[in-house]
Amino acid sequence: MVYKKYIKKGGKIFGPYLYQTRRINGKIITTYVGKYKENADMHYIILAVLGIALAIILFYVFYNLSPTGRAVLDIKSEYKHGDILTGNMNLILREGEIIPKDAKVVFVVN
Repeated sequence: MVYKKYIKKGGKIFGPYLYQTRRINGKIITTYVGKYKENADMHYIILAVLGIALAIILFYVFYNLSPTGRAVLDIKSEYKHGDILTGNMNLILREGEIIPKDAKVVFVVN
């Protein structure tokens, strides 16, 4: 078992120091492990956050998901710049995908 120990000298408190206790041949042996570092716990938090972020990225890549929508419009006839395009546009959605009622469709021509 590892525990923290504080030492009081001349009215000042020093520590915490880490000690480990073990039972060897029926005797309890105490061993000094080192000085306790509070920032050591922060490494685990950072690793956990990075692990969760990596898991989310892999989830999106594995399931071929994207945070933005993907739509393709194929116009087979010729037109001049500025002409009004008319016709039908088919959107193919996967199960669970939805389009909000107030969504706007914007075309950008390069």
